[in-house]
Amino acid sequence: MLRLVNGKFLANYKINQLLKHGYDIKFNTAILPPANFDLNSNYWLSGFSDADGSFVIYIPRPSALPRQALQSFASTGDGCLRLVSYPFLCSPPPYSQANQQELTGVLQRELVFGYKIKQGRSRPSALPRQGRILKIIQEFFGGNIYFLDKEQVFYYNSASATASAVVFNYFDKFQLNSSKLIRYLKWRQAYRIVQRKEHLTEKGLNKIRKLQGNLRD
Repeated sequence: MLRLVNGKFLANYKINQLLKHGYDIKFNTAILPPANFDLNSNYWLSGFSDADGSFVIYIPRPSALPRQALQSFASTGDGCLRLVSYPFLCSPPPYSQANQQELTGVLQRELVFGYKIKQGRSRPSALPRQGRILKIIQEFFGGNIYFLDKEQVFYYNSASATASAVVFNYFDKFQLNSSKLIRYLKWRQAYRIVQRKEHLTEKGLNKIRKLQGNLRD
């Protein structure tokens, strides 16, 4: 077993545990330093995600949107009624309150797809030891790492359109091997709804809400 995992750890703390228990002497095997491989070259991240990864969809609530964005409308020369802060959204005449509500509803459907990892229970000072893996994943996918003091855990979150594309490409290539695969496929299915712009309809958004509910651990 030692020969199978030796040289494949990405963090020093696992290697230090092997040395602490004298496995190098017991099995007459030199413990190799941390691995340095391209995450996009094998199933390592897929296996790691089976244990600690999750897939989420964020659907913004009206209360989370800027008040000014929801109230400032303007008629433009191309015959559209637009939100001033979001000029790419267009509603044709007549310029009624129903049109304003329609535009507001579209704005509320700007969804965010996130790939998350929850890791460890330690103080921020331990980041060089336990956060190295998250840093490697962040460098590969993009996204952010943050620490929740109340829970005493680190979180990684991709949560951006650019990162989502990289996440999809990876897990389409290196499939998960647990129940996480089903959740990933539902997450991917919801993203395809957005790609087809079906989320701009109430029917499409309800499909995504249903899929969102199936992603909970």
